Amino acid sequence: MDWKRVRKERQRVAYDHILHLYDLAVREVPDHPERARRYIEIVRAISRKHKATLAPAMKRGICKSCNMPLLPGRTAQVRVRPGRTVITCLTCGKVHRYPYLRELRERRMPRFGAVERKTPGGLVRVAVDARGGRIMRVRITGDFFMHPDTAAAELERVLSGLSAPSVPGAVASFFADRALDMPGVPIDTLISLILEALDKGTPVRT
Repeated sequence: MDWKRVRKERQRVAYDHILHLYDLAVREVPDHPERARRYIEIVRAISRKHKATLAPAMKRGICKSCNMPLLPGRTAQVRVRPGRTVITCLTCGKVHRYPYLRELRERRMPRFGAVERKTPGGLVRVAVDARGGRIMRVRITGDFFMHPDTAAAELERVLSGLSAPSVPGAVASFFADRALDMPGVPIDTLISLILEALDKGTPVRT
């Protein structure tokens, strides 16, 4: 007999029962909370017996202390704190803390965004490494003309560390304070390219 296949089949049946009982528990919370807690007890017993790991969302939706399904606004209070989500069971008062460090790490990781646009003065390319909505590094290249030759590198240093709201003023001040020549490339176009590249390199928060 193929015991691995038998075990997998038993686990599949166990998962089906777990999902069904969890749905029943959630539905019974308003009118029969004790019945809901009993259903969750059975869910956890099936999980232990058949080594059927509960899905993370389901695991966080159950109070480990009193087996009450945690429904935000009804049986649970949910608060977001720096680096973690705090869920308080309104039945027994148990506090559950779940870190979201992985999401924070992903948000802090450098993200790369690049755009290019053809202008009367030539092709302009802007590439941005962004972290947390700020420019960590920017590269301005293309076949357009900017005099003096070091101006592009100076502008890249000025933009380092800036967030989107600060970019237009920083670029405008950079050109106002220096005798620069960039024929055929409007400053507004350069600003929009930098902002677009920064936006592409910044992860969307949901």
